[in-house]
Amino acid sequence: MSPFKGYYRVSTAQISRLHRLSIGTITGNQQVQVVYTNRRKLGFVDEGFVSRLKKGDVFFFAGRQLEFFQMKDMVLYVKNTRKKSTTVPVWTGGNLAISDCLSHHLRQQITQIKSGAQISPEVECIMPILAAQDRISHLPEEQELLIETWKSREGQHLYAFPFEV
Repeated sequence: MSPFKGYYRVSTAQISRLHRLSIGTITGNQQVQVVYTNRRKLGFVDEGFVSRLKKGDVFFFAGRQLEFFQMKDMVLYVKNTRKKSTTVPVWTGGNLAISDCLSHHLRQQITQIKSGAQISPEVECIMPILAAQDRISHLPEEQELLIETWKSREGQHLYAFPFEV
């Protein structure tokens, strides 16, 4: 890809095909409820984490060492154990989808921040995150779409970050 009057143009048909085949959406894993065998609920973990477990595997969750007992109907049944493990569930993100309404208000808040207007106490709490985003890349306003590019050994990468769902 090469810049052309503010636009990127693909130089060959082969590269264009590769890009089209690589475009997709990263979806979040389903949540699996973690429950003791006596039906007491502990919380939720990603389905991707559970898919790597076998009966008898031990993992650390909710401050406890738990042993995988059974998986049924998106419920992971566990029991306490004295066996030790350093395996801890990892959440891949994307579990907190932003609704259209929330997205609209968040965009308004970002625009207010950039204009120097009064900001809410809630936005004040996340200002370090927003400031880091603005310093490293760009903080998109209401009518903007953030697109970032990155070059690695595998090639050129393009990421689009829409707030809207």
